[in-house]
Amino acid sequence: PGGMRPLGMALPMALPGSCALASLAGAVIGYSIHGVFADNLSCLAVLACTLGVKLLTDGIPRLRSSPIFLSACAILLGGLVAGIRCTLVSAATGEWIFGMAEAVLTGGATYFAFFGSRFLLSGRRLSEAGMIQRTSILLLALAALMGLTGMELYIFSPGRIIACIAILLAGERRSAQSAAETGICCTAAMAFAVPANMLTGGIYTACGYWAGLFAGLGRIRQTMFFAG
Repeated sequence: PGGMRPLGMALPMALPGSCALASLAGAVIGYSIHGVFADNLSCLAVLACTLGVKLLTDGIPRLRSSPIFLSACAILLGGLVAGIRCTLVSAATGEWIFGMAEAVLTGGATYFAFFGSRFLLSGRRLSEAGMIQRTSILLLALAALMGLTGMELYIFSPGRIIACIAILLAGERRSAQSAAETGICCTAAMAFAVPANMLTGGIYTACGYWAGLFAGLGRIRQTMFFAG
C-alpha cells in the first residue's frame, strides 16, 4: 500500500472520455501485476466504481466536467472501499487512518489531474496557462518523476535522466536560479520515491546552478559544466 496508488485511482476519474478508459485499463494492469495483488484488490474495486461513475455521468455535462464533483466521488469511493476492507479484516486504527488518508489524497490528485489534463489536451501553449493549470501540471510532472525514479533499465534510471534534462533546460532557458529551483523540486520528488536519492538530488541541484551560470556558452559547454 501507498506509493503511487492514489494517482492510479485519480487519473481515470479526472480524465475525459476515451482517455479515462485508457487510464483505467492501464491502472488495472498495473495493480494486477505490480505489488501484492491482495493488497491492490481495494484499488481495483475503486476503479470498478469509478467506471460506474463515468458511465452514469456521461450524459450529464455539468457533473462530468465538475472537478469538485469528481474529487468528491474519488474521496467517497476510496473511503467507502477502505472502510469495507478494514471492517472485513478487523483492521487496527492505524490502517483505518491510512485508508482514509489515501482516499483524501486520491481526491486531491483527482482535482489537480482534472485541470492539468484538460489544459494539456486542449493543445494550448504553457504560457497561456493560469495559476491552477500550472500548479496542476507541475504536480503531475513530479508525480510522474516519482514513478519513474523507482524504475531502472540496466544501469540507467529514467527518473534521474529526466531530472537532469529538466534542470539543464531550466538553466538554459531561464537562469541559474531557475535551474536550482527545478533541482529542488526534482530532488523532493525523487526522495519521496527513494529516500536515498536525497543526496543525489542535492548534487544535481548544485551542478544545475553551476551549469546555469554558463548557459550563454552553449548547450555542450553547459552540459560539460553540469557533468563536471
